[in-house]
Amino acid sequence: MNMIQNHYPLNTKNVYAILLNPKLKSLIFGGDWTLQKWENGSWMGAKMNGMYGFGDVGMQLNFAPDYYCFSYPVSCYRITPGKYRIIQSFHDGREEITVSAEFWIDE
Repeated sequence: MNMIQNHYPLNTKNVYAILLNPKLKSLIFGGDWTLQKWENGSWMGAKMNGMYGFGDVGMQLNFAPDYYCFSYPVSCYRITPGKYRIIQSFHDGREEITVSAEFWIDE
């Protein structure tokens, strides 16, 4: 998975990622994802703004595209400048596949 941009402004509402699919697997995915921030030499869970929750409803396309594109609403979190990563899990019917992509939030 790769971010569409490596740097986003502090006031960004969403960040975007592309998952390339060269083996043309039909993947099952949902809204369950994790945002982490690099702090003091390790990845820490980002703090949310208020009372949010993400349910995980599975979705599977009835075809296997060359790539999947995702939008992640980071405005639900207390964003400060720094290095972040998105972690998302997928399932191909046999195994779980977990991927991540890093990006920066700038002032």
